[in-house]
Amino acid sequence: MRQDLFTKDVGAWTNPLEKIVDNFYQDYLKMIVANSNTMFPVLDYDACFGAFIFAQEHKDFSLTKSQLSPVSMRRMSAPSINMSFLSGIFNFKSLGIFLVSFGVSFGLIFGFSNMNISTLKFQLPFQMGGETKQAQVEPTPEPTATPEPTPSIERADIKVKILNGSGVKGKALEIKEALQEAGYTDVLTGNADNFDYETSEIQVKADKSDAFILLKEDLKDFATLKKAETLDEDDTADAVFIIGADIL
Repeated sequence: MRQDLFTKDVGAWTNPLEKIVDNFYQDYLKMIVANSNTMFPVLDYDACFGAFIFAQEHKDFSLTKSQLSPVSMRRMSAPSINMSFLSGIFNFKSLGIFLVSFGVSFGLIFGFSNMNISTLKFQLPFQMGGETKQAQVEPTPEPTATPEPTPSIERADIKVKILNGSGVKGKALEIKEALQEAGYTDVLTGNADNFDYETSEIQVKADKSDAFILLKEDLKDFATLKKAETLDEDDTADAVFIIGADIL
């Protein structure tokens, strides 16, 4: 029902759609339009009207009944499959190899995914004297701090002399006040034999060696004292601390 339909009765290209309906399909139009005075919009319902005409002229047509001839059906049939070719591809040997490979791969992946890595232990063998021995790593012991022995002398019983060997004015008085706050009662100050001491020193009498333990702790904010020199027994002090250039 298009405007360019070829009409068999006329044998030529037809006029527009309205002319086709009026000239050739009046009887069908009367079947669906009860009142002749009623307007029927053919252009709006051309597909429906064309289907109606087709159904009237081909009453034996059915979508479920094949309209093709046996020859056409044979032409449209699917080509036969060479089963011998497929059997060459999918033979039992190839299929078996595939299934075994798939099973092994799946097992390895599943096993590694569920393995606890932290429980694995690796030991490297080393050749020593012709024999294979396992390397053993000994744990490194942590250093333990050696406790200082408890001194057998009191701070109030130690006579301390502080000598300025760096030339920095007022430093001896500063250290004297720090020792007095720590508990020393007899502290003297003065100058050393020169001002060229690079590092601080301490001297302690042999019979008052425990005084070094106390002075080392009480002077740690000023200097790091690792050992004490022996002070002459004729000296009036029990311990002499010489200020060096390392104390600013």
